[in-house]
Amino acid sequence: MEGQVAVTVRAIAAGGAGVADLPDGRVVFVPRTAPGDRVSVRIERSKPRWAIGSLSKILEPSKDRRDALCALYDTCGGCQLQHLPYERQLEWKARIVGDALTRIGGVAPLEIAAVVASPLETGYRNRVTFTLRRLAGGRVVAGFHALNRPAHVVEVHAECVLPRPALLDAWRALRSAWGPGARLLPSGGRFRLTLREDAGGVSLVVEGGAAGWSAAPLAAAVPALAAIWHR
Repeated sequence: MEGQVAVTVRAIAAGGAGVADLPDGRVVFVPRTAPGDRVSVRIERSKPRWAIGSLSKILEPSKDRRDALCALYDTCGGCQLQHLPYERQLEWKARIVGDALTRIGGVAPLEIAAVVASPLETGYRNRVTFTLRRLAGGRVVAGFHALNRPAHVVEVHAECVLPRPALLDAWRALRSAWGPGARLLPSGGRFRLTLREDAGGVSLVVEGGAAGWSAAPLAAAVPALAAIWHR
C-alpha cells in the first residue's frame, strides 16, 4: 500500500504512536495522533503485518486532542504525548502497563491502579541530555533527535517545557558561552551533553571528543555550572 490513506485512530501504542487499522487489515502506527482522530496518513514503512505512517492531515480531530505545549513538538522526537490532555496521558500509560503485563508478560488480566499524577506537568525534569554536532563550515547544531529522523538534530534553545528552570538557564548560558564552532568543548564531531540539577547545583557531563580536554575555560565562562565532567 503506497501513498495516502485515511484511517481512524483507536488506541495509543507503548511508544506513544496512535494505532489504526489499514483497509487491508494491517495495523499502522502513526505518531502525533490521538484516539478518535480521523487522519490522512502517509505510509513510511511497510511490513507484512504492520506499517508505520506519518501524519499528513487531521480530517476530523478527536475530542481527546489539544495543542502541544512545546513549539518544537511537530518535529522533535523528545516527547510523544503532548497532544493529549494530561489526564488522558495518564489513562493511556496505565493501559499500556496493563497490556504489557497481560499480552507480553503472560500475567492473567488484573485491575491496574490509576496512575498518580505529578503535581507538575512541566518543569519537573532534573536531568536532560542534548546531542551536539559540529557540521561543515563551522556550524553547530545542538538539541534533541528529530521525530522519525534520529540522525537529524532539532535545534533547541529554551523551547523545551520539561526541564527545571535552573537546567534551562544553564543550557542557555552554555550555548552562549561555548563560542563559534563550540570551540570551548573538546575537539570532535559529536557529543552528548547531560545537565543535571541536585543539591549541589547544576552539573554538566560531556561525552565524546578527544581525551585531555581542559574544562577550565568553559567553567569560567559558565558560572551557572557547579561541576563539569568529561568522558
